[in-house]
Amino acid sequence: MSEPRTDKVYTVRWLSRKEAARYVGRGVTKFMAEVKAGIWPGPDDRGLWDRVALDLESDKRSNVSVINPWRRNRDESRVQRHS
Repeated sequence: MSEPRTDKVYTVRWLSRKEAARYVGRGVTKFMAEVKAGIWPGPDDRGLWDRVALDLESDKRSNVSVINPWRRNRDESRVQRHS
């Protein structure tokens, strides 16, 4: 009997400058110019970019609305209790 496969895939959270630029579809020079202009969030004190922060900024730029179903259900139940 063979051993079960234990390979795991991890999504990297913290990106280098080059990785962050590639992640948002820019070259490093253009990405850094856009960071300086405030279009993209800057790095942390280690010089790394948070992938989630880049995702959130991308969502804002593309008008994507993220709905939190837990929040919505809680608000609806609050309305129902007070009705």
